[in-house]
Amino acid sequence: MKRSKLWIALALFIVCFSLLFWPREPVQQTEAERLSAEYAASLGYTFVSYEGTFSYTLEKKMLTELPDMAVWSVMQVDPLLYIGKQIDVHKIMVTGHPLDDYPESLGKTSLALYFCQGRFVGGTSFPATSEALFGSPYSLDGKTLEELSGEDFQTWRTNWEQRYGTEQPMPTP
Repeated sequence: MKRSKLWIALALFIVCFSLLFWPREPVQQTEAERLSAEYAASLGYTFVSYEGTFSYTLEKKMLTELPDMAVWSVMQVDPLLYIGKQIDVHKIMVTGHPLDDYPESLGKTSLALYFCQGRFVGGTSFPATSEALFGSPYSLDGKTLEELSGEDFQTWRTNWEQRYGTEQPMPTP
């Protein structure tokens, strides 16, 4: 009986030792992760982790509905150019961002990087906190919609709906 316990203990020790110290294959970074990390570095932020990706097709009616209205409002691009196209969103975590100092922050910031046909379109940022936050995203550099537009929310929304409302004709690229 003592001998079988000794063998079990020895086997557990070997398994634990090998998990801790055995050389492992390096984790291969995907192309999306590499591009996201490079883009974060080009903005002056330190890449922490890749949080995932999702894709969708942008429809015009989405521009006057939340959350898409809030997202596209803080990107410095005309969203009408991307109607009917697939948008790929890569979510990453960074440090060195102005929102790292947000109250209750974990000292890092979540970025959503938007790509269309492999080209960067824009992005948003949101503070990473211990408690879930609700509200509109910030621009990639941490600015609010009001800071970017120079307008109060009601004035901005009226102008936005006039420009991007569904009854407006589509621009020709």
